[in-house]
Amino acid sequence: GWEAAPAQITFYKDVYPILSRLSSTQWVNEGFFMLFGTNSPSDFQDKDYLKVLSSPDVSHQAERVRVFSWFRYTNSKEYLPAKVPPHYGDLFGDYASLPAVDLSVTLTQYEILQRWAEGDFTAGTIAGEVDFEKLSLPEQTDALLKAPLAECLGGPFHPGIEITWPFRHLMMWEAPYRLKLLPENEAVRDDYGPILTGAIALGEGGPLDGSGPGSLTRWLGVPWQTDEASCLSGYDVTLYLPLPSFWSVRVPNTVLSSDSFDRASLPSLNDGQRLKHFAYRVDWLRDFSSSYVTRINKMVKSWHQLGVIARREVAPGSSYLPETWWVETERKGPAGDDPTLKQVQYAEKEETLLKSTGLGNELAVNTEVAGQLRESRPLQRHEL
Repeated sequence: GWEAAPAQITFYKDVYPILSRLSSTQWVNEGFFMLFGTNSPSDFQDKDYLKVLSSPDVSHQAERVRVFSWFRYTNSKEYLPAKVPPHYGDLFGDYASLPAVDLSVTLTQYEILQRWAEGDFTAGTIAGEVDFEKLSLPEQTDALLKAPLAECLGGPFHPGIEITWPFRHLMMWEAPYRLKLLPENEAVRDDYGPILTGAIALGEGGPLDGSGPGSLTRWLGVPWQTDEASCLSGYDVTLYLPLPSFWSVRVPNTVLSSDSFDRASLPSLNDGQRLKHFAYRVDWLRDFSSSYVTRINKMVKSWHQLGVIARREVAPGSSYLPETWWVETERKGPAGDDPTLKQVQYAEKEETLLKSTGLGNELAVNTEVAGQLRESRPLQRHEL
């Protein structure tokens, strides 16, 4: 309530960021890839589709309404899991079939989307880069506020991975974007008795009424790695897609590996085979086991060996493949050659492999050809 919704809705400023993030999440969750990713009819980054969505013309209103109707109403009293965004909400894991089990956009965002659907907006343009030094001092302050906030997670606060539920309460704030700080040298209070009730937590003099060192992070998991490796996606494995998801932008679920990228970007392969590799997503935490206890302990010890999802540009080669990809890089997986990748290379008639093995021979798996035997240890029968 401290800031008003924009008086004028501009598609590329107010609506496009909401929609495009759904499509960007295709690089870290296979369910989002199916719903909003490349080649999907609901790809919110497709240039032709954006011409429709960014036009206030009445001829495109039916499609705007279709998209808006897909979003979960912020204050809904119904449990509507088929609505979007397909993320877990604050109540997931503690309650069932309640609206807040799934995430919703904020009320301000919902009203923006509603006005857009009704045609009350202008198109605008995608914002380009701005020279910070050319901004006025107030504009620089505003830019410094927006830059980090644009990259923050919006939910769920369950309890939270960057910041958590207290930030929704105005008691935490002195003014917009300015925390209410405790007086200098005043110690942060941590002891509120044997039970931290709702009345104490939200009351005057409570843990939200003024912040100091440690106040913001004391609500989070310790160590952070265990929470990171716990909050994944698709806990109901009987569902068609691995959805909903928790914080997949920070904790990827399924990713495009470097091997898939290398194969999918090969111009020598036909489009069908390249699309197979492009659509093949793997578990980001695949090196850490599917067993919960083993996974969280490995995360604490070896989190730095996980891959980083980085941007890669590809020369146009197929109308079905994007020019910008986000690929898992710098992963420290098992050493040695992957025999299944060798099989793929052979099936795709890669010249170097054919020369080394001979067309009439069995696919070589000895160290002379494979280079180095793989270090990975497959699951034993009793572990399956």
